[in-house]
Amino acid sequence: MPYFNHWVSPVFSIKLLRPFLALLLTFMCGFNLNAQQLSPNEQCHIQLLSDTSETKELPKNTALFIQLATGENRLRLSCTLNEQAIFTFGKDEILNVTLDTGGINVEQVLANSPSYILPAGTFEIDFIFQTHHKFLQQFSWLSTATFFNSNLINNITMGAFYGLSLTLIFYVFFMGRVLGDNRFQFYSLYTFCAATFFLLQEGQLNIVLPKHSFLLSHQFYLLFAGLTVVTAVLFIVRLTDLKKEWPKVTRYFLEPSGVVVLLMSIMMLQLDHNALSAYLGQGMSKLTLALMLCIFMLVAVQVYAKKRMANWVLFSLSLMVIAMLFRTFLQDFSPFLHRYTLIFAFSIEAFILAVVVLTKVKNIKQDKLLAELQANTDELCNVLNRRGWEHKANQILNEQRAKGG
Repeated sequence: MPYFNHWVSPVFSIKLLRPFLALLLTFMCGFNLNAQQLSPNEQCHIQLLSDTSETKELPKNTALFIQLATGENRLRLSCTLNEQAIFTFGKDEILNVTLDTGGINVEQVLANSPSYILPAGTFEIDFIFQTHHKFLQQFSWLSTATFFNSNLINNITMGAFYGLSLTLIFYVFFMGRVLGDNRFQFYSLYTFCAATFFLLQEGQLNIVLPKHSFLLSHQFYLLFAGLTVVTAVLFIVRLTDLKKEWPKVTRYFLEPSGVVVLLMSIMMLQLDHNALSAYLGQGMSKLTLALMLCIFMLVAVQVYAKKRMANWVLFSLSLMVIAMLFRTFLQDFSPFLHRYTLIFAFSIEAFILAVVVLTKVKNIKQDKLLAELQANTDELCNVLNRRGWEHKANQILNEQRAKGG
């Protein structure tokens, strides 16, 4: 027990959450990009020609969301610029992009998301998108300085996240090897799959491996979404002892549903982008949400029954649910929070769950020691009983044989 406390207590303590949360809040609030002063002569407008929608103004340094239909979408960008700028958009659900520049020189920038250098002057450029299915896409144009500052902040933010993830993965994995508890391995696997999913989604590999289209494809990071779901289910089931308390729910719904989500993601790797793959993607998201809600309710029952550490597990799950709702329904509230809220929520969740795992193992060892002490002690006289005396005597004799004397 002293050996365990020597390693666990200084590193993972509930008290460490306070500075960690403060750091994340400072990080979120500190990186609000100040919009540069817009010259009255500079302006951009955007129009989706494929459905003859009206022309919309695209303000500088501000994200505009436009609904793209399944298949081909032709988007016309009309600008009057005093100097070069950057036009950028998200890569989710987009299969291919071609440009009709009308002879204007437009170069692509090597960045996390598709980005193009717009020339100074007045011009019109048509972007032809091939999309996987109906999707709300984000478009924006920024000054070159703002664009590169934003990318730098994104890479620093994600670098800190990957560093935290790797630290937790390796520390908890080797701690599990020392303590002989497989919940640590499931935790490490879950964190690895989630961190890889965010790495593929955020596009850092676009900079390192720009020509490896398969690794950067929409299907490939959905594969890691499936792996994240199934490893999360296996880990939380073992962490919260759901398998013991609700064996039928675990055996016939939770674990099989996690495997089904993974199989859906594998099937999407084999399919070309068509209606079936779109249905599979929708099925993945709905089944994942159903899994999360089911686990959330079961853990809430544990909290009501006053199970140890269940309240911390419920808190971490609540963060993920709120982050998913924020990302889905509050896109226009804050572009920065829309982009990073799920990543911040997962970072806090990963830290909390690591603390929960270590604390539960510590409690199990304490309970085991207490049970052994009670079994070896006479309740009435509070002295060693026959079993306890034999155990202690054998222990002393073994020490004498080993050390001599």
